[in-house]
Amino acid sequence: MELGWPLPKREDFFRDGVRDATETYRLRFRGEYLNLKVFSVPIGLPKYRLENGRTVSLQAEWLADHPSEPADFFRCDPESERVQETQHGLLFKLIKGAGLDEYFKNQANKQTDPVILDSHGFVINGNRRVCCWRELYQDPSKSYEHFSHVRVVVLPPADDK
Repeated sequence: MELGWPLPKREDFFRDGVRDATETYRLRFRGEYLNLKVFSVPIGLPKYRLENGRTVSLQAEWLADHPSEPADFFRCDPESERVQETQHGLLFKLIKGAGLDEYFKNQANKQTDPVILDSHGFVINGNRRVCCWRELYQDPSKSYEHFSHVRVVVLPPADDK
Protein backbone atom coordinates (compact mmCIF):
# COMPACT_ATOMS: atom_id res chain seq x y z
CA MET A 1 0.00 0.00 0.00
CA GLU A 2 1.34 3.39 -0.96
CA LEU A 3 1.30 5.82 2.00
CA GLY A 4 2.34 9.08 0.40
CA TRP A 5 4.46 10.12 -2.54
CA PRO A 6 7.82 11.88 -2.13
CA LEU A 7 7.43 15.62 -1.48
CA PRO A 8 8.69 16.92 -4.86
CA LYS A 9 6.37 14.54 -6.71
CA ARG A 10 3.39 15.63 -4.55
CA GLU A 11 4.11 19.30 -5.16
CA ASP A 12 4.48 18.78 -8.92
CA PHE A 13 1.16 16.93 -9.02
CA PHE A 14 -0.55 19.75 -7.08
CA ARG A 15 0.73 22.38 -9.48
CA ASP A 16 -0.79 20.57 -12.46
CA GLY A 17 -3.96 19.60 -10.58
CA VAL A 18 -4.74 23.12 -9.43
CA ARG A 19 -4.00 24.56 -12.86
CA ASP A 20 -6.40 22.15 -14.59
CA ALA A 21 -9.18 22.14 -11.95
CA THR A 22 -12.51 23.81 -12.60
CA GLU A 23 -14.49 22.90 -9.45
CA THR A 24 -14.02 25.00 -6.29
CA TYR A 25 -14.74 24.46 -2.60
CA ARG A 26 -15.37 27.35 -0.22
CA LEU A 27 -13.40 27.03 3.00
CA ARG A 28 -12.64 29.31 5.90
CA PHE A 29 -8.89 29.48 6.43
CA ARG A 30 -7.02 31.81 8.78
CA GLY A 31 -10.09 34.00 9.29
CA GLU A 32 -11.09 34.46 5.67
CA TYR A 33 -13.04 32.49 3.10
CA LEU A 34 -11.15 31.02 0.18
CA ASN A 35 -12.44 29.33 -2.96
CA LEU A 36 -9.96 26.49 -3.37
CA LYS A 37 -9.66 24.35 -6.48
CA VAL A 38 -10.88 20.76 -6.12
CA PHE A 39 -9.03 18.08 -8.05
CA SER A 40 -8.46 14.36 -7.95
CA VAL A 41 -5.28 12.69 -6.67
CA PRO A 42 -4.29 9.01 -6.51
CA ILE A 43 -5.16 7.49 -3.12
CA GLY A 44 -1.47 6.79 -2.52
CA LEU A 45 -0.38 10.45 -2.85
CA PRO A 46 -1.31 12.05 0.51
CA LYS A 47 0.74 11.62 3.67
CA TYR A 48 -0.93 11.34 7.07
CA ARG A 49 -0.57 14.31 9.37
CA LEU A 50 1.05 12.97 12.53
CA GLU A 51 -0.07 15.85 14.75
CA ASN A 52 -3.56 14.42 14.75
CA GLY A 53 -5.66 15.05 17.84
CA ARG A 54 -7.52 11.79 17.39
CA THR A 55 -4.36 9.68 17.48
CA VAL A 56 -2.34 11.45 20.21
CA SER A 57 -3.28 8.95 22.92
CA LEU A 58 -2.81 5.99 20.55
CA GLN A 59 0.64 7.30 19.63
CA ALA A 60 1.56 7.58 23.33
CA GLU A 61 0.30 4.04 23.91
CA TRP A 62 2.27 2.75 20.91
CA LEU A 63 5.45 4.42 22.20
CA ALA A 64 4.91 2.84 25.64
CA ASP A 65 4.56 -0.57 23.96
CA HIS A 66 7.73 0.06 21.89
CA PRO A 67 10.26 1.40 24.44
CA SER A 68 13.18 0.88 22.04
CA GLU A 69 11.76 3.56 19.73
CA PRO A 70 12.78 7.19 20.27
CA ALA A 71 10.32 9.40 22.16
CA ASP A 72 10.09 11.67 19.11
CA PHE A 73 9.25 8.79 16.74
CA PHE A 74 6.09 10.55 15.47
CA ARG A 75 7.76 13.98 15.27
CA CYS A 76 11.26 13.42 13.90
CA ASP A 77 10.47 12.60 10.25
CA PRO A 78 6.87 12.82 9.02
CA GLU A 79 8.03 11.63 5.57
CA SER A 80 9.29 8.31 7.01
CA GLU A 81 7.58 5.27 5.51
CA ARG A 82 7.77 3.45 8.86
CA VAL A 83 6.15 6.32 10.73
CA GLN A 84 3.43 6.60 8.07
CA GLU A 85 2.78 2.83 8.29
CA THR A 86 2.51 3.06 12.07
CA GLN A 87 0.12 6.02 11.83
CA HIS A 88 -1.96 4.08 9.28
CA GLY A 89 -2.29 1.23 11.79
CA LEU A 90 -3.41 3.63 14.51
CA LEU A 91 -5.93 5.27 12.20
CA PHE A 92 -7.20 1.83 11.18
CA LYS A 93 -8.03 1.13 14.84
CA LEU A 94 -10.02 4.37 14.91
CA ILE A 95 -12.00 3.66 11.74
CA LYS A 96 -12.94 0.22 13.05
CA GLY A 97 -14.13 1.76 16.32
CA ALA A 98 -16.10 4.48 14.54
CA GLY A 99 -17.67 2.13 11.99
CA LEU A 100 -16.26 4.06 9.02
CA ASP A 101 -15.17 0.85 7.34
CA GLU A 102 -18.70 -0.55 7.46
CA TYR A 103 -20.14 2.76 6.26
CA PHE A 104 -17.88 2.95 3.19
CA LYS A 105 -18.22 -0.77 2.42
CA ASN A 106 -21.70 0.19 1.29
CA GLN A 107 -21.15 1.02 -2.39
CA ALA A 108 -23.72 3.82 -2.18
CA ASN A 109 -21.52 5.74 0.29
CA LYS A 110 -18.83 7.56 -1.63
CA GLN A 111 -16.73 10.63 -0.97
CA THR A 112 -18.77 13.83 -0.63
CA ASP A 113 -16.47 16.58 0.70
CA PRO A 114 -12.88 16.95 -0.48
CA VAL A 115 -10.01 15.91 1.75
CA ILE A 116 -8.08 18.98 2.92
CA LEU A 117 -4.32 18.83 2.41
CA ASP A 118 -1.63 21.29 3.42
CA SER A 119 0.68 22.67 0.74
CA HIS A 120 3.08 19.74 1.31
CA GLY A 121 0.42 17.05 0.83
CA PHE A 122 -0.25 16.15 4.47
CA VAL A 123 -3.88 15.48 5.34
CA ILE A 124 -5.28 18.25 7.53
CA ASN A 125 -8.86 16.99 7.50
CA GLY A 126 -9.71 13.46 6.40
CA ASN A 127 -6.98 11.18 7.84
CA ARG A 128 -9.48 8.52 8.90
CA ARG A 129 -11.37 8.62 5.61
CA VAL A 130 -8.14 8.31 3.60
CA CYS A 131 -7.07 5.36 5.78
CA CYS A 132 -10.45 3.68 5.29
CA TRP A 133 -10.47 4.24 1.52
CA ARG A 134 -6.90 2.91 1.22
CA GLU A 135 -7.90 -0.25 3.05
CA LEU A 136 -11.00 -0.73 0.92
CA TYR A 137 -9.14 -0.01 -2.30
CA GLN A 138 -6.83 -2.96 -1.47
CA ASP A 139 -9.80 -5.34 -1.60
CA PRO A 140 -8.90 -8.01 -4.19
CA SER A 141 -12.49 -8.10 -5.49
CA LYS A 142 -11.90 -4.64 -7.00
CA SER A 143 -15.27 -3.59 -5.62
CA TYR A 144 -13.84 -0.29 -4.43
CA GLU A 145 -12.08 1.00 -7.54
CA HIS A 146 -13.89 4.31 -6.97
CA PHE A 147 -11.39 4.92 -4.14
CA SER A 148 -8.39 4.76 -6.50
CA HIS A 149 -8.51 8.57 -6.53
CA VAL A 150 -9.81 11.07 -3.99
CA ARG A 151 -10.96 14.64 -4.40
CA VAL A 152 -8.80 17.14 -2.51
CA VAL A 153 -8.17 20.83 -1.94
CA VAL A 154 -4.73 22.13 -1.09
CA LEU A 155 -4.34 24.94 1.41
CA PRO A 156 -1.96 27.82 0.70
CA PRO A 157 1.42 27.62 2.45
CA ALA A 158 1.09 28.47 6.17
CA ASP A 159 2.67 27.74 9.51
CA ASP A 160 1.23 25.06 11.80
CA LYS A 161 -0.97 27.54 13.66
